[in-house]
Amino acid sequence: MFLEYAVKLKNAMNRRKEENEHYAAVRQYINAPEGGKLLDIGLGSDIMLQKLSDKGLDLYGVDISAADRDRSIDEIALMGQANIEELPYFDNFFDCVTTLHTPPLWKDKKAALTEILRVLKDGGRFVCLFTFDNDTGLGTPPRALREKARQAGFENVAVKILRSEGSYLLIGEKPC
Repeated sequence: MFLEYAVKLKNAMNRRKEENEHYAAVRQYINAPEGGKLLDIGLGSDIMLQKLSDKGLDLYGVDISAADRDRSIDEIALMGQANIEELPYFDNFFDCVTTLHTPPLWKDKKAALTEILRVLKDGGRFVCLFTFDNDTGLGTPPRALREKARQAGFENVAVKILRSEGSYLLIGEKPC
């Protein structure tokens, strides 16, 4: 009984450590100026927006699920419900767009990336955290996502390998 509890506790601590690494990695690559606009896609529990609330940005968040939107913290961000392939924002509206763990949910990855590019300002940055398990093939293959981002029109596309096994960060910029 104690051993089972110890294993669960260790797993929970490892997940928290991994999540903290993920948030820190995304935060590191955000290049929006103070007062700039940032969109988080697939906001879920709003933890990413909470972690960005001290950066002096106008924060926005969308999720496909109304349930997640209802949990949102409206004091720190303007929230909405939307499909990634039909974002309800003007062209060239955001300085930065972030998303964590959503690429496997995108029906058409190139269309999703094209829509993200549309709402980004010239020179704006897209930061995407995703996972891929080489053993099982589950998740989003890094090379494939990098290529889709380039095909959609992003420049300076790079994939960073994070310390957490199977975790990656894709960074791309909208051409000026």
